[in-house]
Amino acid sequence: MSISKRNKRGIWMLIFTCVALAYVPRVLAEWNHEPIHVSHESLVKAEEDVEKQQELKAKHNRKKYQQGESRYRAPKSAFNPNEYSKEEWVQLGLSSKQADVVLKFTVRGVKSNEELKKIFVIPDEVFALIEDSTFYPANSTIDDSEMLK
Repeated sequence: MSISKRNKRGIWMLIFTCVALAYVPRVLAEWNHEPIHVSHESLVKAEEDVEKQQELKAKHNRKKYQQGESRYRAPKSAFNPNEYSKEEWVQLGLSSKQADVVLKFTVRGVKSNEELKKIFVIPDEVFALIEDSTFYPANSTIDDSEMLK
């Protein structure tokens, strides 16, 4: 297999360019070498700044609901989960996305607390709060026409 003169020149130029890209930054760094002066005071100040930032971050990340206080709320009265709106689910403490998922399940009709518990986005803590407040009508079948709405 023979390589043309033009291809050989191209390969050599590629090798030269790669070597230049690897060594030019090192050479320039040596020429422009400025010593870094770090004093003990600047290190102590930097450590204090880092500690302050970590404290602020930890304070910010702490839950609003400390010492047994929960973000979830019990419903004010008994309710049928199939008729609950998104806003009402959010008032119980679910996020907007969680409420959307619950509504997708309740459109098909939830007939018991066991079915409600199978909805994976409802945390156990919320379920414990609402399980005694839920009721399901005796005629809990939903018509196909209601599902299409």
